[in-house]
Order: sequence, then C-alpha cells, then structure tokens
Amino acid sequence: MALQAKFRQFDEAIKLKRFDENAELREKRDRVLTRLRDGLAKQFPSTLNRPTFTSFNQGSYDMGTGVKPLNGDYDIDVGLVFNVDISKHGPIEVKEWVYNAVKDHTTDVRFRRPCITVFYVQGGEPKYHVDLAVYAKDWTGTLHLAMGKQHASADQRQWLTSEPQKLVELVASKFSGDDAEQFRRVIRYLKRWKDCQFPAEGTAAPTGIGITACALNWFAAEKSSTWNYNTYSNQTTYDDLVATTRLVERIRQNFVHTYANGQYSDRLKVTLPVPPGNDVFARMSNQQMVEFKQRIDTLFGTLVGAGKRDENEASVMLRKVFGDAFPA
Repeated sequence: MALQAKFRQFDEAIKLKRFDENAELREKRDRVLTRLRDGLAKQFPSTLNRPTFTSFNQGSYDMGTGVKPLNGDYDIDVGLVFNVDISKHGPIEVKEWVYNAVKDHTTDVRFRRPCITVFYVQGGEPKYHVDLAVYAKDWTGTLHLAMGKQHASADQRQWLTSEPQKLVELVASKFSGDDAEQFRRVIRYLKRWKDCQFPAEGTAAPTGIGITACALNWFAAEKSSTWNYNTYSNQTTYDDLVATTRLVERIRQNFVHTYANGQYSDRLKVTLPVPPGNDVFARMSNQQMVEFKQRIDTLFGTLVGAGKRDENEASVMLRKVFGDAFPA
C-alpha cells in the first residue's frame, strides 16, 4: 500500500493536464490559431477563395496520457481540417498555406514531413512548440493527413489516410472507471521512463504513441478486492507496480527475431489500431531496437526486483528507471 501511494504521488508529479484543465496551454494554442487565420486572410484577401478550416486537439493531451517534459519544451499537437478537395489540392500546397501564414510568428518555424512546427524560445531555451498537422477529407468523409516536406519529390508527397480522433475514442473506450485511470497512469509511467532512458532527439526512443499502442494491446488492470467490515462492502485496491510489470513483460515477450533492414534482428512490431494502421516502431533501426530491448529488459528486472524489496529499497530501485520524480 505504501508503494502504491508513491506511484500515485509519482503520477501527480509527472501528469500533464488536458487542455480543458490548463489555461496556459490553451492560450498558447489559440495564439497560433489566431496567427494562422490572420495569415490566411493576407494570402487570400477575398473571402470567396479563402481556405477555411476547423481545428481539434490531438495526441496525448486529448487522450489524458501526457507527461510533463523533462526539458520544459511542451509539445502542443493541433489538427487542422481544411475544407478543400484533395483531388484538386496537393498536400504540399495546403501545408504551404499554413507555413506561409505562421512562418514569421516566431524566429523558428519548420516545414516538417508530418506537420508545420512553430517553436517558442525564452532566454535561449526552448519553452514549447506547436505541431500543426494538416488534414482534409475525401468525398466519403475519410480524413487524410498532408505528408511531405516542402520541396519533396512527387513520390514523397501524399494525402495519408489518418484518423487521430478515432485513436482518442479508442483509448477513452478501452477501459472504464478506475480501471481506465490505472491504464492511463501506467502509460504515463512508461512515457516518463522513456524520457529518462533515451535521448530526446532522433528515432532512438520508442514514441509515445508506440507506448500507447502497446498498452492498448496488452494492458490489464491489476487490482484486488477485500471486504470492509466497517462499510459492509468490497473495497478495491489497485497495484500499479504489478500492472506496469506485467505490461512490460508482455512487451518483452512480443519481440520477434525477424529479417529487417538487410539482417536478422529482434524487433517489436505493433500496428496502430486505427488508420493509417502502420507499425508504430517501423522507423527504429535494428540497432535502436537492440537498445530498446536491453532497456526494456532492465526495466522489467527492476520492476520485478522492486516487488521483492521493502518500501525504501524499492523506491531507490524505481528512481533509477523513472527518475527523481519518483518519491524517495
């Protein structure tokens, strides 16, 4: 029970509030959207041909699985659904509308393959950035993501079928009540582990969406029920250490020795359960997969070991994998 209380303290320390709970993040998001609308108005003075869009929150903010960044660089994900015919407007064309509208908003705005990113810096240090993902619907109402860099070749430009809101709905409906809360807590624990154990840049670290996909596949709530003679009712107790241990064990078990990138290697393949249905770990190289597996093995050993120690010894062990936010 004492260790469970520490896990709950840990979660409170790392948990990132959703937009509807965080006025500061809402203000940052809305500031960029205002600049976007103003920038589109300058590009298209006439309202007759000015492209319009609706926006939605996407990513961990909307799913309630976000963690506070270690470096203070908050990642705000916003989806923009443009009311255009994708058979007549290419993905790069629509992304350029967005880029041109916001490119002077800060000193660092980047035209990236999956989105337009606006970076904010304070005192020479990154403070937060806003990823603007550009979408449009086809004639059936299916959502497509504009993919490709600004000067990409034709084969690197595409409207990719993508339904991020369906992922949010799936996460929300996978479990209910207190089981759902434990589900989200365990995802947050593993995201903080990832931030502590892997470099922030590049593709060496498993992505947050990768961790979420693993949890969607293999998480199971861990709890026990005892009779409370004072209230004459069953009392449910959750065990986050066991829940995290068993999820990590399932992740370890699903590494498969397979041929990829010109050689055999142990790889973890997890398919996103909504469009585009891609392997969320596909971009990791074989060597990165080796290091991922090694760190997962270390995490599993630590979790198992912590379950056999007293509270103080377990806390010391868990701080080595989860960082200083875990209570001593």
